[in-house]
Amino acid sequence: MSNIMMSNLRGNRLLELLTEVENTNLEYRYSISYDKIITYGIEIEYENISKYIVSKFIKKDHKNWLSKSDNSLDSGGEISSPILHGTKEDWIHLKEICNFLNRKKMNSLNNASFHIHVGRQVFSNCDELLLFIELYMIYEPILFRFGYGDKVSQRKNILKYSSPTTGELYTILPKLKECNSLEEMYCILSKLSRYNAINFSNINSDSDKKTIEYRLFNASSNPIVLQNDINTAINMSLTPKRNSIDKELLEYRINNELIIADRNDFWYNEVNILLALEFADTFFDNDIDKIFFLKQYFKGYESNYGYNNARYAKTFVK
Repeated sequence: MSNIMMSNLRGNRLLELLTEVENTNLEYRYSISYDKIITYGIEIEYENISKYIVSKFIKKDHKNWLSKSDNSLDSGGEISSPILHGTKEDWIHLKEICNFLNRKKMNSLNNASFHIHVGRQVFSNCDELLLFIELYMIYEPILFRFGYGDKVSQRKNILKYSSPTTGELYTILPKLKECNSLEEMYCILSKLSRYNAINFSNINSDSDKKTIEYRLFNASSNPIVLQNDINTAINMSLTPKRNSIDKELLEYRINNELIIADRNDFWYNEVNILLALEFADTFFDNDIDKIFFLKQYFKGYESNYGYNNARYAKTFVK
């Protein structure tokens, strides 16, 4: 499978790539599978549908999934998955649930979000977890715009429940570098707020979940968007195992080029082509995943200037 280093392209070749991305309509895939070490779970929040109706559907057709309440929503609730592995059956269930939410006219423009839990066993040692954190810090602004999903802007309360995390991670980074075990790192990370874009409060041994949680994604009833979110979160989590990162360059960028949200929030919204291409090259190992990521990130280069809540982007899926 082809794996072009897209961030190295210039001139006409770069223009050809951007044109290809623009002309690609994303499709749902049943063949995305992951390393056996990966386990994950998802939570789909929704509004404007009676929780009773959703619970009845889940109990009848998806017995291993759960229908729950969520106090952050004005109405509706949350659908939680069992432990997933990226099997064809998992992708079938996700699409069936999204189709149901579509038929019932789910509202995903106000408060609803989409959370992805990834099992902490994806990290084998301190170096892998530290590398993941440093990569996340560099690329958090790109992940935010991508995470708006089929919207061009953020949901209303994203800063309350899924605040950018780079600033807090930068503050504790020296302590993390001094740790001699994953358990020491887990202990430090678990004390951060659970209402961050990436939540580490469940990562320590005292937790039942033992996961990292991506909380920043806008909710959607579009299965292609949710699949793209899942695929991105898992590939980000797996990247430290691939030994393809220039660690000296990464340290330089942490110390000299870090984008902190409270001083540079425009980078969390506007298109940064070069950094997005770097993100794709860093976290994906094939052109299909890269193009799917970039399509959702670019969103036709729409601006969201002045938007204070979520608005739909122009459609980019089949």
